[in-house]
Amino acid sequence: MLDDFGDIVLKTADLCSAKDDCVRLKNALVNLGNSKDWDALVKRANAGKLDGVNVLLRPVSAESLDNLVATSTAPFITHETARAAQSLNSPAPGGFLIVSDEGSDFVDQPWPSASLYDYPPQEQWNAFQKLAQMLMHTPFNAEGIVTKIFTDANGTQHIGLHPIPEACRMLRHRSGLWRYLSTTLLLLTMLGSAIYNGVQAWRRYQRHRTRMMKIQAYYESCLNPQLITPSESLIE
Repeated sequence: MLDDFGDIVLKTADLCSAKDDCVRLKNALVNLGNSKDWDALVKRANAGKLDGVNVLLRPVSAESLDNLVATSTAPFITHETARAAQSLNSPAPGGFLIVSDEGSDFVDQPWPSASLYDYPPQEQWNAFQKLAQMLMHTPFNAEGIVTKIFTDANGTQHIGLHPIPEACRMLRHRSGLWRYLSTTLLLLTMLGSAIYNGVQAWRRYQRHRTRMMKIQAYYESCLNPQLITPSESLIE
């Protein structure tokens, strides 16, 4: 059963807008709608005369119509998939396009097991969406010597990179190692200096505190001399 036959007619008219598009599918829908031609059937659908109309088909006729729909929509699906793939492969205006001048890849991503266009047309769009989702979330690493930079008419900056020679890579690795060791030694020296200065400051504080206590005791003994008791004078 075809539910809402009028909506099917309108969607077919929107998809197959040209006169020569989907001729066999249009003729089949004209026969199912008991109309004299395609234009008359579309007018009835636009007028709402086919709203809620359901068409009952025999199993053989339903299968034939399903195959006819698949055959008629295949070129449109393939065309739209190709357009989307071309758009994904084109640099975004105002963005960046990083290219290796030796043609090497910046991503470690295995090739798909099958080409996009090896799938049936009805499965191409889903396969393209999965592939695009995977590519959009694929990490990449681009490094090298910049050999060219230019901006095209769309504002996209093209950057050409040449791979870093192995000798320079090893030298950079060693310099990075020495820089790491130097930074570590500097941090250890600063930590040792901070600990030493902290200990010295604590010792100075203790000495200052002891000295102040001795000075205070001295002045107290001068201002309040201890009197000698009579018993002590007799003993002497």
